[in-house]
Amino acid sequence: MRNDGSQPIEYIADHVKTAVKDPGGTKRYIEVQTRLLTPSSVIFVTQAFLHISSNVMIDLPKADNTALRVQGTIKDCKHNGGRFHICVVQLEKKLDLAQFMRQVPNNNISTEEKSSSEADADGLKPIHALYLDDLDSDRMLLQHKAKDSHIKITVADSTGSACDKLKLEKYDVVVCDFHLEDTTGIDVISMIRPELYSGPVIIMTAETRDKELARMLEAGADAVLTKPVTMSRLSSALNAVLAESADNEPELYDPFDAPPEDMELASSYVPMLTRFRDEFIRAKQKRDLESSLRACRSVMGSAGGYGFQRLGGTAERAYAAIQAARNIDLAGSPVTDFIEHMKTIIDSANKLEEAGAV
Repeated sequence: MRNDGSQPIEYIADHVKTAVKDPGGTKRYIEVQTRLLTPSSVIFVTQAFLHISSNVMIDLPKADNTALRVQGTIKDCKHNGGRFHICVVQLEKKLDLAQFMRQVPNNNISTEEKSSSEADADGLKPIHALYLDDLDSDRMLLQHKAKDSHIKITVADSTGSACDKLKLEKYDVVVCDFHLEDTTGIDVISMIRPELYSGPVIIMTAETRDKELARMLEAGADAVLTKPVTMSRLSSALNAVLAESADNEPELYDPFDAPPEDMELASSYVPMLTRFRDEFIRAKQKRDLESSLRACRSVMGSAGGYGFQRLGGTAERAYAAIQAARNIDLAGSPVTDFIEHMKTIIDSANKLEEAGAV
């Protein structure tokens, strides 16, 4: 059935301009990657930690190459275990999704669309995908749709079969149905990562509730496609998650996340950050759990407003690791990364000050 604009749609758009005002009144401007739209919410990915109840204003790209400015409130923001946060925005006004439908072609592939897909395959890098689905009909259908494209589909009919195939062969991406006979796509992610597979995972589902769709992303899915899934939509999602995966190298810390016009504001944060850094290191030396968490919270609540969005994310990862371990010595690399990130910013700021650049 054709989407009439009332069902959730996959909506992958990069560098979407977003203004955020947190509950304390701090304003900042970030760019996010949108993932899903429903009539009442937007789900997006960002490196910044955003406080629950923050007000946001998002310029959503429309199918006619204009943008629609929408407003809403952060309803949920969770760390996905990597460098990013999955955020759910509850919109003030209902959206007519039909105006964004360029991202989602007709679910029945016409001869014209199929010819276009075949033409697009020329010159594209081959993608080898493992597709896990316990329904014979769905596996056969996806293989048929992909046969003339740059996507090679290897199928698995059970989690055991999928695990065996991952042990024997390398795949660019894993595509998994959400509702399986003995488990769910969320369980599959935890089953295969990181021992068997560390690449991107796409979940396909008939689920339409935005809370459930967000839960799949929070569990580590790199994209969620609502059924029915066309070859065009799958190809777009594969290209998007593989491009993001290629960029997801070990994090390099830029001295400043802020644009040049905000350098004065960013520089004014460095003395404050130095104090937070010293407090955190003292807490680590003393194995003071509460003081270390307090220092993390101080950075989480302030860094983004001064232009250091990635530092806020690094602080949140350290905070989560310390809370989980209940021992700062056992929190591992997130703590080391947090200290190194603060040191890099402080050292870079001092060098710029010595050179008279700030």
